[in-house]
Amino acid sequence: MKFKIFEEDSRYDLEKELNDFAKNNEIKHISLTAFMAGYSTYYAAVVSYVSREV
Repeated sequence: MKFKIFEEDSRYDLEKELNDFAKNNEIKHISLTAFMAGYSTYYAAVVSYVSREV
């Protein structure tokens, strides 16, 4: 099992990136978080997965 971290400043960009990633990988678990820095909100996800590519 492998892990990958995704970070975006838009929730929709993060969702798109996760959906694209899921096309080639079997996702086992996703942990999501949102945090504020100044006046901006940032989104992050840690994904555990198994690669489908051979």
